[in-house]
Amino acid sequence: MIYDEERQMYKAPEDSIYFASDEQPEQPDGFGLTQEDRDTLITKIRKHAATCHSYWDSLYELMETDWGLYSGEGQWTEEASAARRNRPKLTLNQLPKFVKRVVAQTKKEPPGIKLAPREEGDKLKADIATGLIRYIEDSSGSKYAYAHALECAVIGGLGWIKGTINDEGNKILIKKVKDPFQFMIDPDSEEADGSDANYFIAHTKKQDGKKKLDCYEYWFKDEDGTVKWAIIEGVEVKDYGTFPGTIIPIFPVYGEDISYRNKRVVKGVIRDLIDAQRTYNYIKSQEVETVALTPKSPVIAQEGSLDGYEDSWRKASKTPVDILYYRQKNDQGEEVSPPQFAQSNPSIQWAPQITQSAQQDMREISGIYDTNMGADDRMLSGTAIIAKQQAGESAEYTYTEHLMATLQQIGRWVLQMVEPIMGDQHVIRILGEDGKQESINLDQPQIDPQTGAPVTLDLNFDELDISVSSAPAYATQREAGAQAIQDIMTAIPSSAQYIADIALRNLDVPGAQEAANRLKKMLPTELQGDDTEPGMVPEQVVEQIMQQSEQTIQEQQAIIEQMKTQMVALSMELQNQTQAKLATEQIKSQTQIAVAQIKEAGADQRKIADIEADTEADNKQIIFDAQKANQSFALEVAKMQKPETPKGPNTVSISTTTVNPQVTPTRAPEPMVFKQPIGEQ
Repeated sequence: MIYDEERQMYKAPEDSIYFASDEQPEQPDGFGLTQEDRDTLITKIRKHAATCHSYWDSLYELMETDWGLYSGEGQWTEEASAARRNRPKLTLNQLPKFVKRVVAQTKKEPPGIKLAPREEGDKLKADIATGLIRYIEDSSGSKYAYAHALECAVIGGLGWIKGTINDEGNKILIKKVKDPFQFMIDPDSEEADGSDANYFIAHTKKQDGKKKLDCYEYWFKDEDGTVKWAIIEGVEVKDYGTFPGTIIPIFPVYGEDISYRNKRVVKGVIRDLIDAQRTYNYIKSQEVETVALTPKSPVIAQEGSLDGYEDSWRKASKTPVDILYYRQKNDQGEEVSPPQFAQSNPSIQWAPQITQSAQQDMREISGIYDTNMGADDRMLSGTAIIAKQQAGESAEYTYTEHLMATLQQIGRWVLQMVEPIMGDQHVIRILGEDGKQESINLDQPQIDPQTGAPVTLDLNFDELDISVSSAPAYATQREAGAQAIQDIMTAIPSSAQYIADIALRNLDVPGAQEAANRLKKMLPTELQGDDTEPGMVPEQVVEQIMQQSEQTIQEQQAIIEQMKTQMVALSMELQNQTQAKLATEQIKSQTQIAVAQIKEAGADQRKIADIEADTEADNKQIIFDAQKANQSFALEVAKMQKPETPKGPNTVSISTTTVNPQVTPTRAPEPMVFKQPIGEQ
């Protein structure tokens, strides 16, 4: 099917097996229709057109208002515009930034259709089918169609995507519908993807001499589910045909989709921001008008000081000048003060508060805050910023969710179209995630990478499931993959020899591929044949790295347990030293008491000397014991700092300190004997 831009209608390619040509000779049954069939068809189309207009016209008027505000041309109502005739009437459009915020993520990470096998053995077929759809999307420029339809939904609540084929009838295309008002969908449709609609209709007017003809592009399902289409001008059937499959190739993308009084209401972010935007424009216009109407600052001057310079001072109140002259003395010869401009400040302090309030209203109503648009709000805590970002993402999710639903329906349509449109092709082209094209010969068996068995492929993909996902561009994924591998090599240096070639392969620098190839040749034999995708780590390497990491962790845990045991022992040793010190202090105290008693009893100096000598020996023995305990403590500390070297590829090296105290006692310790005073023997 061909879209005629001049007529803004679909046109069937010549010699198509699916469409009749409008260049065939005019005959009553040119499209296989009798006069009665044509009359019935035209009556049906007009009836459905009237039903759609009755249902959708009021909603389309609201959409026109939304688009007018978004474009900036409809932000002033006719009444408000008339009231400010010959007065400042500013349009400071705040709305596009909210729309761009919602659409930006889809443009940055375009969604794509993916296929998954229902059975394990169909993975190869699912991968090839996904590559085929990716090729169709890429060659069609579908990412622009998806982004445009989403943008229309965010602005007015409704956008469209259409499916078609090329002029030769052998290529499937996904195209955007530029005009969001072009189609009207069956009012009985309720699904978000329009899959339950029985017809779509486009109604335009065409000038024919002095009169206008009603022209219709009509897509509908027949009683048996067959998809048909017709082009009508006035009372004449210009084109009529049957389309492959059971899905009408017109796909709506809704914004917010709600039901009110048994009627569907769709809207985008613009509709709820209308009043806040108009308030902002009005206050800004009033602010400018207030400043413009403020009287110019008058000149205050003494009589005679401006004589001869009046014109230059008058001009100075309107245009800037470099130098102003005045007369320093009046006619009487008296000195006069320099002239001055009187200060005149317009009263507009109220305006910024109202405009800021209007801007805040827009953020609150839309749920999209400055933090969602990249602003750095330093006045908010991290928790508050995250909460607002999440609220903005929730507000955006409604639109992307509806786009995903529509893309799934497009995926179903593509799968239905592949076999009838491409069934006679022996070689198909697919597109990989890296953007590289590949040709698949359907006449030759393909090797399943999982089983290694040959698989014969066909273009029947009914047994595959459809999903939609979005991801960063492949270049971004490569950068992320390279960074992840570099982080692994930094954390586990021993892994570098196994995965350094993959990290190099992901770098977009001259010579990276050659260097990666050379590094790969240095790998063990069992890894050199590994054909891992860029950015992926071989399973053998991952397993080895995990084993080494687990062994290292176990060794470190053993060292920690050993250190805990030693700490307990040292704690007990310190406790014993403390007790020895207390015993020393107690002996000293008892000795002093005994000496005092002997002196008081009149003991001679010899006995006192003997007691003092015995006490000195006991003190030295105590000091010797304490030093020996300190030596043991130092050795234990040295053992803690130098744990036993574990066996295995990974060891932990800790510096050691040697402590070698040298203590020599003066004499062997003797038991301390307390003798009675002489007077008591």
